[in-house]
Amino acid sequence: MSPQGFYVGRWTLSGSTIYITNLTEKHPAPAHATTEPQPSRYVFQMSLALRSRPLGRWNKLDFIGYDSVNVEDGEAVPLPLKHERSFWFSKVRSWLGY
Repeated sequence: MSPQGFYVGRWTLSGSTIYITNLTEKHPAPAHATTEPQPSRYVFQMSLALRSRPLGRWNKLDFIGYDSVNVEDGEAVPLPLKHERSFWFSKVRSWLGY
């Protein structure tokens, strides 16, 4: 079983807007691989609006934009966000280790 749709990127927070850049999909290298994986032609970037509540419960992330960026020339093409829903979350006060 291999993980699919696992993207790694870089994020920054500016006011109440979160910018995520250089999103690239990470593929685990099989043990028997003899060649290196081909570099991706595209990376992705997104911007999200953060709405937080005073108690830290039911915070919300709204999608503002999602772009595909060509690695060779840096051209960003917006991707449609037709059916994207907001992401609701609450902060975790403590995390018990196993």
